[in-house]
Amino acid sequence: MAVMDYSQYYPNSVRKWVPNTIFPMNTVLILPNLRVGKAKTDIVSENTFSDIENAKWINGSIDYISAKDFGAVGDGVTDDTTAIQAWASSTSKNKFLPEGTFLVNSMITCSVAGAVITGGGVLKANTVGIDVLKLTADNQRVSGIEIDGNSKGRYLIWATGATPVVDKCYLHDAYSTTSSPRGINIENNPGGGIIANNRIYNITAVGNASPGDANGAARAVAINGIATPNAPYFVYNNDIRNILGEEGDAIQILFYSGTGTGYPIEANAHILDNEISNVSRRFIKIQASKCRVSGNILLHDGTVPALPSNSIDIIQSNDVGVLDNRIDANPLQLSISVQGVSGSLLQRCVVARNIIKQDDAKAWASIYSNYAQQCVFSDNIIWGGTNSVTIGNSDNCLIANNKQYGGANASVSFNANSTNTNITTAYNISMNLSRTNVTNSGTGARII
Repeated sequence: MAVMDYSQYYPNSVRKWVPNTIFPMNTVLILPNLRVGKAKTDIVSENTFSDIENAKWINGSIDYISAKDFGAVGDGVTDDTTAIQAWASSTSKNKFLPEGTFLVNSMITCSVAGAVITGGGVLKANTVGIDVLKLTADNQRVSGIEIDGNSKGRYLIWATGATPVVDKCYLHDAYSTTSSPRGINIENNPGGGIIANNRIYNITAVGNASPGDANGAARAVAINGIATPNAPYFVYNNDIRNILGEEGDAIQILFYSGTGTGYPIEANAHILDNEISNVSRRFIKIQASKCRVSGNILLHDGTVPALPSNSIDIIQSNDVGVLDNRIDANPLQLSISVQGVSGSLLQRCVVARNIIKQDDAKAWASIYSNYAQQCVFSDNIIWGGTNSVTIGNSDNCLIANNKQYGGANASVSFNANSTNTNITTAYNISMNLSRTNVTNSGTGARII
């Protein structure tokens, strides 16, 4: 059982079970919804995450300390760094940022376990290259505030403690010419966390024309770890726009111990119901096992980036579900990529019920898998592109009940080539009669 308890310091809290229907984990979610003067605690009471806004209320009262009690002005002109740091460092767990724009010239650090930062104010970066707000203790929450990177700040929120919650915030305009800016960066956190109902806009990294290094990787949400957390992560119902520059990925989950091949560390991460518009490299990148990518809407304005990769990229990870996503036409490469490496096959991934729209002439497969084992690709609906599903160097996989409309006439709709073993293609349909429907030529191949 994983317990994510964010209300141990609130009165009359109630715990409710939220069983997970994809992976065998039971999770307790206790999410306080704080308001000035009177605080209420909302309870997740159903098997969905959208109920947080409409959940039951329980009465209680909490006293807040205001940033203005420590001398912060909030007029958008005064340097409020010292006052805001004193407020963040004070021992009170309940911190209110009132309306106003509070300029900061260095990073604000909150090290108070269980702290809740809420309010209607704006923290605004005023010095190039600073990280704006760092959370270093366990069970901290940031709710409802705005952080303006002002095209100067690098990380807008950086959390290193266990079980952080960031919700209902407006985070925007992180920028770097020499590093990798982030809207929210969670790093080496042992306890899971929640990122929900935020707006994250305009995260831009200029880069140095050397992809893969630490310069140029813009991220709206980055969760990185080196060991399996003791509770899950939820990234859901966020509005993410314009993650741009050299390598712009909207959401990245990366768990790697530094040794071995692949990413077998289980992140227990759930990427649910986010709407993402315009990226320069990927919408969602998963390099960790036991993850779910479900219900996301991925949109693009068509601007061709310099270094595009795949819309949803599952890299050397096991037990990943890519389910019920909508991917609109875009200038990136593969729509969904599920790939292991030679000698280390990716295992037990499911790609199902996705809706993918691509231009007919786009020279990339919609769903592509390489070096995979015991994976399922089923019930997807695909418009355009070349192959709707292509699989290579894989064993014991199923391609079933997929449908493709349109697409390039010269391409096979469903393609499992001779590098595979024990591949079954069943009940796949191409609605373009000018195309070859199925090619399945590997050892032990079956067409049904």
